[in-house]
Amino acid sequence: MNQVELIKAPISKELKQFEALFATAFNVSDNLLGSVLNHLQQRKGKQIRPILVLLAAKLCGK
Repeated sequence: MNQVELIKAPISKELKQFEALFATAFNVSDNLLGSVLNHLQQRKGKQIRPILVLLAAKLCGK
């Protein structure tokens, strides 16, 4: 298991819920916009902030 996976382990359930909600936010009917949004969705850098928020919430007990 690499270091990123170790960091994400305590919040794996919550992170899956976030990813599902994040994916629904990108559902659009326009093909061009959908293509651009799909590209953005594939970038895992967008997970840094949610990971930090979820870890902080776990640290505080929620």
